Amino acid sequence: MEEWPNPQTAEQKERVGQKRAPPAIEGVDPYLANHFFGRMLPASKEFGYKSEEHFQRNLCSPRFQKCGSGAWLTRHCNQIADDCCAATFVEVRPASLHMFQTLGFTLLGLLELNMADYGQPSEVYPTLRRDRQLKK
Repeated sequence: MEEWPNPQTAEQKERVGQKRAPPAIEGVDPYLANHFFGRMLPASKEFGYKSEEHFQRNLCSPRFQKCGSGAWLTRHCNQIADDCCAATFVEVRPASLHMFQTLGFTLLGLLELNMADYGQPSEVYPTLRRDRQLKK
């Protein structure tokens, strides 16, 4: 099946919507993940994110963090976004902020997630944007 990074037509949107959801990450509570992403992903809209024009991503499994996988994945996704002439929005863990800024992202604002209902402290997540980079 042909892929579209940002489906534009009704047919593309329908075909993308027919794909099955990816499997849950081992050890992640699906209810908590739903709350987390349900609040986090729409946050970019407050800063101008439009699904038909921009990319929004990414996560790196905890077992692959702190070994360069996130930086590699970010560089790869940046190249795709550049090829599509699109900006990318991300909400990141505070520990990842420096890596994303080093790879061209700028801070737009902070998102506070109240996790008290889940017995967790509130956390603040930076929201960042990287504009398309012109090839040299």
